[in-house]
Amino acid sequence: MTKRTSLTVRLSRRITVLTTAVFLSAMGLSSFFSQHELTRESENSVMRLLNSTVSRMNIFFGSVEKSLKVISWTVEERKTDVEYLKHITRMIVENDDIDGSTVAFVPYYFPNMEHCAPYSFVHQETGEIKSKMLGEEDVDYFKEDWFAKCTESGEALWSDPYFDQGGARFMMTTYSFPLKDNEGRTYAVLTADVPLENVMEMTESLRPYAESDVFIISDKGTVIAAGNKMDLVGQNILSLTEKTENDGLSAIYEDSTVGKPGIRKFRWNGVLRFAAYQELDNGWWVLFTFGYKDILTRVNILWAIVLAVGLIGILSLLLFNFRTISKMTAPLRSISAAAAEITAGNFHPVLPAIDTNDEIKQLRDSFLRMEESLDAQIERIEKETARNQRFESELRIASGIQASMVPTDFPVHGNVRLNAVLKPAKEVGGDLYDFYIKDNILYFAIGDVSGKGVPASLFMAITRAAFRFISQMGLEMNEVLQRINNAICEGNSGGMFVTMFIGRMNLETGELDYCNAGHNPLLLNGCFLDVKPNLALGVMVNFSYIAQRTVLRNGDSILAYTDGVTEAEKTDGEQYGEDRLKAFAISNRRLDGTGELCEKLLQEIHSFTEGNEQNDDITIMTIKYIQNGSHDNE
Repeated sequence: MTKRTSLTVRLSRRITVLTTAVFLSAMGLSSFFSQHELTRESENSVMRLLNSTVSRMNIFFGSVEKSLKVISWTVEERKTDVEYLKHITRMIVENDDIDGSTVAFVPYYFPNMEHCAPYSFVHQETGEIKSKMLGEEDVDYFKEDWFAKCTESGEALWSDPYFDQGGARFMMTTYSFPLKDNEGRTYAVLTADVPLENVMEMTESLRPYAESDVFIISDKGTVIAAGNKMDLVGQNILSLTEKTENDGLSAIYEDSTVGKPGIRKFRWNGVLRFAAYQELDNGWWVLFTFGYKDILTRVNILWAIVLAVGLIGILSLLLFNFRTISKMTAPLRSISAAAAEITAGNFHPVLPAIDTNDEIKQLRDSFLRMEESLDAQIERIEKETARNQRFESELRIASGIQASMVPTDFPVHGNVRLNAVLKPAKEVGGDLYDFYIKDNILYFAIGDVSGKGVPASLFMAITRAAFRFISQMGLEMNEVLQRINNAICEGNSGGMFVTMFIGRMNLETGELDYCNAGHNPLLLNGCFLDVKPNLALGVMVNFSYIAQRTVLRNGDSILAYTDGVTEAEKTDGEQYGEDRLKAFAISNRRLDGTGELCEKLLQEIHSFTEGNEQNDDITIMTIKYIQNGSHDNE
């Protein structure tokens, strides 16, 4: 017995010494190479965070740009109504991210008025939205960068940070959008003032390390936001190179001027740091800086954990002996064989009986629990599969219901040929078309709901029902759209909207009354019809729509469509576009008003996108007017 114990001790000692030597050697080599790898991984992690941050800020600034671009259409329609322009600026300021807005006209745009700039802003103390006229006091907005640079360049831009003494009275940046006349000259600037404190709060919450810094730099190199380093706001990034031991920041700035993202090492007051940077869509760029010690801290913690685990493992080796190893061998082989049976598909193999209450017994018990878990998992998968099949079936039913909502029995009438097709991007979609003939009058509509899927399909059904009901009241086309708009604005808590074009054609005279609500203009004989854009339905209640009229001649044809046609994309992002659509319409005049034209256009789009997945619903409607049943111009 003594010999047996002595042998166990000697064997355990030898195993322990050998394992310790291997462990320490491996740990030394790993420590040598891991610092570089962990540094690289930290850089990659920061770059991923930077990419996420840039995407988030692009959304932040992009929402402001998109809001002004959309509202500029309304401003241009009523640019001489100063009170209405005040109303528009108040609507813009209701956006939580915007604290001020103005429509600033060039000098003497209005006779005897050098300045005219209705301005609305959020009062700092009360939080109320106030309105005033810039230029009535000591503020000459003509000299402000946001006005002067925008009118000079004729391009939309973000200004460098400034202290606005004529408006909200705090540091801000302004997005300026030029409004141009028919000759391309800028007659006014539509703006949105974004407080820098919003951007600063955002940058402060995005620091990758406790000691790191996040900066937002303008395209001129000015520090716009610097987290909690408020003293750096307004300084130029090149002026900060005087505080460093090399020109690392200069190289970073040179990269930023050509839109080149990256990561660089530099020294700040003698301390090695890293800088990760990437450009925003508006020309500004985001800069993360963090210290080398931040990475080393992680390395030291990691190796402390590895060393502790290694020492525990080495000490644990002293507890093993030959008898334990030999006793463990037999049941382990049995369990290994059982595992092989499980991989082969037998989830209930015979497991060995183990009397000892140790890890082997726990392993055996774990196998037993694994068998139970596998049974439960298989049952759950079967239920989920059945549920998914039911859901897919319900989606197919919903798709069929939606397809039945749009008419598919196309009219057989001597004076008109009409056909249409709707192809959702998902099982159900938000595009719609409708038509009917009553008292020799053809009523038709085509529309596109924002978004896709089930919510868009429900919104589509409501809009189509409203058109079918209201259009039969004998109202003018603009009154029809106004009533439909008010109907869907009520209870539209989801913020959805729909673009729509409706028309009423007298099949005897060819007179066509039509009205548009933000939809793509129709093609008449291969040329875009003169269409006033108006505002999409569901955006603003009681909006006054403007109807238009034209007279169709014998053989005239209309091609209506949704933006799923012109915005169909290849994998490289190239879109089908309006020019290709015009060329298609002209080269296929003989097919006007037929289903063959719709199918041929679908095939051309599919060929253009090279099989790329459809990214939006596609709807096509084609109408051909044949006066008195004649086919002379076909």
